[in-house]
Amino acid sequence: MVATSIRLSEGELRIGEGNERYILIPMRAYAEIVASFFDLVGVAAGGPLYYLGKRIGHGLVEELENRLREGVTRRELTDVIMVVAKLFEELGFGTIEVNAVDKTRIILKMKNPPSLAGTRYVQGIFDKLKSSNMHVCYLEAGMIAGSLEKILGKRFRAREVESKIDGDSMYCFIEVTEV
Repeated sequence: MVATSIRLSEGELRIGEGNERYILIPMRAYAEIVASFFDLVGVAAGGPLYYLGKRIGHGLVEELENRLREGVTRRELTDVIMVVAKLFEELGFGTIEVNAVDKTRIILKMKNPPSLAGTRYVQGIFDKLKSSNMHVCYLEAGMIAGSLEKILGKRFRAREVESKIDGDSMYCFIEVTEV
């Protein structure tokens, strides 16, 4: 975790020295947002959640660009992914590590992403996840793809290929490919 100042003034939250305004919501509320999509459209919720995530990723570009100017000398996919992973961790989206890389794809391992970890708060979904191969990390996958597209100027697809519940730890494995 990075030690960063949090400023609250006149109902507006700012982090660090930047002027970007942030909001905080409890994990339970986040989980209810994701669950509401599944309630409304069932398994088809993946599409709207992914699209929403891509738009959120677009909104993170200014912060990501600032970070890239400060520390990354080249704009290679693996370098940019590490900057995206660091920001997501600081925003509370769990930890992200590169699990595998080859010429056509990168597999990211997200530990305790909110869409998966938040299922503990939503009646019935957690048990359903443990007994099925249901995917829920559409929002996080969309955020990754959207961030990469805006920064690198190419089209990317990110999709959950596996989720795993291991005691108190939960993992989503996200495959990132250029399309």
